[in-house]
Amino acid sequence: KTQETLRFLRANLVLNTVRNTSLIEITVYSDKAEEAAQLANEIAETYRSYRESKRASLTENGIKALQESWKEQRELIHQAQTNVDYLRETLQIPESVVNADVPTTLMSSDSLRRIESLRLEGRAELTREQTLLARLLQYTPADLVQALPTAVPDQHLTSLLEQKTMVDQKLVAAEKELGTNNVDLLALKAQEASLDTEIAQRAKGIVLGLQAKADSASNAVADLEHQVEIATSNDIAKATQSRPYFDAKHKLDELMTFGKILMMKIASEKTDLQIPKTTMVEI
Repeated sequence: KTQETLRFLRANLVLNTVRNTSLIEITVYSDKAEEAAQLANEIAETYRSYRESKRASLTENGIKALQESWKEQRELIHQAQTNVDYLRETLQIPESVVNADVPTTLMSSDSLRRIESLRLEGRAELTREQTLLARLLQYTPADLVQALPTAVPDQHLTSLLEQKTMVDQKLVAAEKELGTNNVDLLALKAQEASLDTEIAQRAKGIVLGLQAKADSASNAVADLEHQVEIATSNDIAKATQSRPYFDAKHKLDELMTFGKILMMKIASEKTDLQIPKTTMVEI
């Protein structure tokens, strides 16, 4: 019967496309108009059922392909997660940076700015002290004594200089009134010599104090610079050491993101398959 049916259809069925449309004109020739109309409608209905079945089949095959891709993706995610866990343990990644995207620095930007500010202040102060010290060291002992009270105010030195002035005044008056070997005159000269010695020692002590202060400031600046160098060096070493972990974590994140996209696509296709749609073929 199938062969007879095919021969009948080939002899009595004509299909024509309607120009500039997606319509197909089905014409069936028969001695009976009612029979021809029924046959044409059944052919159209069969074609519509075929197209809907074909579309559903394609969608289901697409879902199966997506599910296979998801299985492969899930295995890749599992491997990537295993690798991340291994690198985390092997490289001893601390808990505080496990969820970070890049290696964290040992010294925060705020700490670095604070230390840099202290370093600049210390460097400026060191320059002032070294400049002052270099200038004072160029003076003769007598000029140094005169310059120190202004450059480096010192109460004890000021007191000694005031005493020296008073003794000098008394000595000038005594030299006019008393004889060369007068006991009071000799006492004033001895007092003057003693004050000169104390003043010289005090001036030397102040200069030594300035030198020590400059050395201390220099050491402090060097220490701040050393802290920054060590932190920077450690950060570079730490970043280099931990880079494989963060690269692996980044790869895992990409795989998981793509996995989520696959799952959403599968869910969307399943929902789309279940929702009734306007038929692709209209009669």
